[in-house]
This record gives sequence, structure tokens and C-alpha cells, in this order.
Amino acid sequence: VPSVTWHKKQGNSENAIRINDVTYKETFTEVLALLNVDDLTYEENGAQYICKGGNTDLYDSTITYRAERSVTVTVVEGVEPSISLPSTSVVTSGKPLTLICSVEGAPPPTIEWFQDGVLIVGETAEKYVTDGESGEYGCKATNMLGTVEQYVRVQARPEFSGGEIFLILLIVGFISVLLIVGILIFVRTNELDRRMKEARAKD
Repeated sequence: VPSVTWHKKQGNSENAIRINDVTYKETFTEVLALLNVDDLTYEENGAQYICKGGNTDLYDSTITYRAERSVTVTVVEGVEPSISLPSTSVVTSGKPLTLICSVEGAPPPTIEWFQDGVLIVGETAEKYVTDGESGEYGCKATNMLGTVEQYVRVQARPEFSGGEIFLILLIVGFISVLLIVGILIFVRTNELDRRMKEARAKD
């Protein structure tokens, strides 16, 4: 079974990590060594953790095999997520509307979008384009320090307002009246011409 140890290198010094800080899981041919690092501070920034493993040859104990891998720790200041989203928005029915959820936080938060409380699968960007439907759209941001969510009420209005529809109907009605009057005048004029021709023919 291989032997596995963890070491911490910071600056020019390298020290073995206490066995109590490592969780070992062994099989007949493998060893898994899980390093638990709690309460990281800025002093740990740039520290290098090195995992070293080794074992002897199965048939010749004088032969030793060794390997190691390292990981460098970057410590950043954690910031709870925050969201900026308009509270209401109006869109013409059936026309797309782009909602922008400005998210900040460290580590960078993950984003989820909801429509009327139902998760919109696959939408994880700060921008979401609606299909023009009314409803309550929510943006939720999560990182290791917390979760924050905000909602916007989208109101879909008809392509034409009530006043615009009334004006269109009024114009259409006026044009229709003009056409009817024009047709009546045309018919009346033809009727008068016909009667005048008949009167001349009798004379």
C-alpha cells in the first residue's frame, strides 16, 4: 500500500502536515488522503500544499517509487452576493424583453432565473430575454456566503392601447362614411342622367 503525506510550503520553508489534519481512506492498492484546511486567513495566500506518495517495488524492496503533486492556495475576501433588478417593467405583448440582473459577490455567485416561482432551466446568465409574457420574474444569486433574490413584475400590454384603437376605429368609420356618401352621389348622378335622357327622348 502506498504511503501518502501532505506538506505545506510557504516561502522557503516546507513542513509536514499533522496526520490528525488528514483523513485517510485505504484499499488494498490505493490510499486516498483528504486534507482538511479550516479557517484560512490572508496569511495563507500563496501557500503551496504538496501531496507526496511513495511505495516500494513489489518484488524488490530496495526499489522505491515516488510522486508528488501540489496546489497553490489563493485567498480572496468573501463578499455576500447582491442584486440590482428593476421592480416593474412594461412590454408589448408577444415582444421579447431583456431583463438584466446585475450581480456582485465573491466568490462569483451562481445565478438562477424564475418565472412565477418556477425555475427556468438552463438560464444562468445575468441577462434573460422573456417571450413577452406577463408574470413575476425572479433572479437568485448564491455563493458560499449566502443567497439573495429579487423579483420584477412584467406587465404585457396590447400592441395598441385603448385610445389608439378608438382613434383607428374612428378613422376607419370616417373613411367608410365618405365611401358610402361617394357611392350614393354616384348612383344619384347616374339616375338623374338617365331620367334626363328619357325626358329628351320623349320630346
